[in-house]
Amino acid sequence: MSEFYCHECAKQLGYLQPVDPNINLTGNDYLLSRFYKHTLPPTSNNLVGIFDQSDYNSYRDYIINTSASGSVEIDSENRVNVIWVAGKLTGFTFQNGILQIPCDSVKLVLHTDEGRIHAYPTGSAGFSSAKCKKCGRYIVT
Repeated sequence: MSEFYCHECAKQLGYLQPVDPNINLTGNDYLLSRFYKHTLPPTSNNLVGIFDQSDYNSYRDYIINTSASGSVEIDSENRVNVIWVAGKLTGFTFQNGILQIPCDSVKLVLHTDEGRIHAYPTGSAGFSSAKCKKCGRYIVT
């Protein structure tokens, strides 16, 4: 079962670290594969989110904005994910190469691991609200 924290409490508890704006988000094979996976048209039959902008700077900005503004999920495997509802189009979800839904949010995963950090667009329709586990403030989950 996941635990959720507001941005401020996650920072206080040490779950949320700022992302260095100078980080190289394509600096190894894994990072480059995540960049391509989430910025180029889908070539697989899996579910995949593709950002609306395919350039590196836009991808980096989505990661930085999410880390600076999102709420935090500690999932059942103790991974720290950051969720940001952008309030604007961030991309599209495809299943088996077919457009499914427009996305208005970003999910940032592995944000403390500079060798694996990446993000993808997702839709807020599946989100809900819950109270921060520490302070009780309502947040997006």
